[in-house]
Amino acid sequence: MTDMESIKKMPGAMETVKDANAQLTKHRMKPDNRVCFDCNAKNPTWASCTYGIYMCLDCAGHHRSLGVHLTFVRSAELDTWKRHELVAMLVGGNGRARDFFTR
Repeated sequence: MTDMESIKKMPGAMETVKDANAQLTKHRMKPDNRVCFDCNAKNPTWASCTYGIYMCLDCAGHHRSLGVHLTFVRSAELDTWKRHELVAMLVGGNGRARDFFTR
């Protein structure tokens, strides 16, 4: 069973995921996710659950200043993640978001 299948089978979209950090770390190892979506800085440690993208600390600050109604930012290493947020990140990623926004 893949990681995504096991996450989807978990009960409740609003429940926190205990091994979210391990899942996100694995997902961040993909080449597209190793650089900030906005500025191409290496090793981003922040994420926008809204868009499913990874970003650096500076860009995360900019996204936070936009407001949670536009982009909801979380730390990929420090925060606890709800199931629906984790699914959005694993389905998304910087490469898929870049493809979507360049259409």
